[in-house]
Amino acid sequence: MYVTNVTTTDTAGYLAAIGRLSGLLSANGLEDAKVSVYSAVAAGAAAGQLQVIISLPNQNRMAAMMDAMSSDWLREFLGSIATMRTLVSNGIFATVPTE
Repeated sequence: MYVTNVTTTDTAGYLAAIGRLSGLLSANGLEDAKVSVYSAVAAGAAAGQLQVIISLPNQNRMAAMMDAMSSDWLREFLGSIATMRTLVSNGIFATVPTE
């Protein structure tokens, strides 16, 4: 998963933009990417932040997502939302087996 935590003063606008992200990913070869957004409500200092998660089925597909970060279409999208949010943190996470 690629996880980004942000704050925003334009939640509706930011969520609308993130809503368009799934279509962009799909149109550019990442149709297996799933975009989810969570609001931190009971999270101490993180309360009020939004967490955007892009899930992909395996490490190879995550690598394709990371490769897309330098593409014109994704850079243009990220530039379009830059004024709507303040980046708090981001990172790549993998499932840890529990058995």
